[in-house]
Amino acid sequence: IETVSAEALLVCNVKVPDFILLDLNMPKIDGFVFIKELRKITYSSHARIVMSTGACDVKTVKALKEAGVADYLAKPYSMELLQKKFSKLMSYT
Repeated sequence: IETVSAEALLVCNVKVPDFILLDLNMPKIDGFVFIKELRKITYSSHARIVMSTGACDVKTVKALKEAGVADYLAKPYSMELLQKKFSKLMSYT
């Protein structure tokens, strides 16, 4: 696993954040692999993941939902939209 992603997973082993903003396409590891590794952490099921992606076709969106992504952002996106997504997720907690 790429260094930054590995470091993020190490942090999650100590304390899994409630919300995670993740990019689908990262160097050496994609968002799906990260989620798979994250879900191996026993107490990670509460983490709500928002995936940032340039691929918003039906197949990708379906795969994101199946992976347990709470929501996604189509690139490019504004800070306003990012804030709205997380505000929406926070209202469900």
